[in-house]
Amino acid sequence: PNYFTHVGFKVGNRACCGGGRFNGRQLCLPLASVCPDRADYVFWDAFHPTEAASKLLFDQLESQLSKFVVS
Repeated sequence: PNYFTHVGFKVGNRACCGGGRFNGRQLCLPLASVCPDRADYVFWDAFHPTEAASKLLFDQLESQLSKFVVS
């Protein structure tokens, strides 16, 4: 299994919205195809993570914050 499925995502090799190969060649424009459940995807478009991926990253950073901040 790959890392993305290990942390709860079903799709890590293509974007949720866009066009072209892996939905990564065109931006998410009004006529672009959009995935049925964006929470299953790591990437929203060719450049941006989905809200679910951003939340996972934030939660990981927040849980480790004490290692990097001196109070």
